[in-house]
Amino acid sequence: MDYANKTILLTGASSGIGLEFAQELAKKGGNLILVARSKEKLEELATKLKNLYHVNVKVLSIDLAKSGAAEVIYNELEDNNKEVDILINNAGVGTLDYLDRLC
Repeated sequence: MDYANKTILLTGASSGIGLEFAQELAKKGGNLILVARSKEKLEELATKLKNLYHVNVKVLSIDLAKSGAAEVIYNELEDNNKEVDILINNAGVGTLDYLDRLC
């Protein structure tokens, strides 16, 4: 897939797999909207990716576990006329205990 000039919303972007996704997508020319709780880590990553790959990177420091977080992201995108081409929803943790209670 061609990621050049695509806008990619990536949650859980400040570490682990999310961080790797961000680096690989930027390397392929993708413009990123990075979402995670850690503002400092996101801003540091954004600066690095902008300088290395000359892509656009927007940082949203939001805790997705909090009520209304998705609406905050939606409003931020609307207010800045941003359309998302690709979503990588990488944030979150689950346990088997939680899944057992759901079933």
